[in-house]
Amino acid sequence: MSHSNIKLGIKLGLFYLIATTFGNTFNDNELWLSVEIEKDFKQRLSASLEQEIRRDEDFSEYKNNLTSLNFAYKLDSHVKITTNYRFARYTDEVRQRLGLGVVLRSGKSWRFDNRLRYQVDFREDQESTGLFRNRLRLTYTTLKNIKPYLSIEGFLQIADDKPKWEEYRFSSGISYKFTKQIKGKLFCHLKIEDPTDEKPDYIGVLGLKLAYTL
Repeated sequence: MSHSNIKLGIKLGLFYLIATTFGNTFNDNELWLSVEIEKDFKQRLSASLEQEIRRDEDFSEYKNNLTSLNFAYKLDSHVKITTNYRFARYTDEVRQRLGLGVVLRSGKSWRFDNRLRYQVDFREDQESTGLFRNRLRLTYTTLKNIKPYLSIEGFLQIADDKPKWEEYRFSSGISYKFTKQIKGKLFCHLKIEDPTDEKPDYIGVLGLKLAYTL
């Protein structure tokens, strides 16, 4: 077995250990599966189209499917502007989302990203709701084809008169580049919904994503 395969096995083992340890405290577990097509139009501008399906109730029931169209524009090597549209179909309703954000990046071997995003959700027969999201991510980039990362994100609801934290999200994952055009990502989230309530909900997420670059 090669040295790189041993490293990969250790990282996957640690990932599984973290996921199963947190899993004992979850109120529910979800499975997120997605495929994405990416295209770089110019050196600075890129776009992607993603299709995702999610299951909840410990993976046993259909939750929703999501279609997302994303654009990103690099101002320089440290700043990127993003925008996205998402169409979500649930069993009983349809939701839409518009988002605008900025990503600030620094570091090389240890890459630090701070993503700030404002998004508005639209639901049938309901008022639109606005939400601020702030995500901090640390990625280790020196391994060939493999990029493990850790991140934390806060969701601040501003629809009411008094802003409220809607969710905290803690994540770990591994991105693996199979070829120049194909890459995959395995990740897990610990979502704490309504974290300021007396009894918040703890939701575990196991996710797998496959991306193809045109």
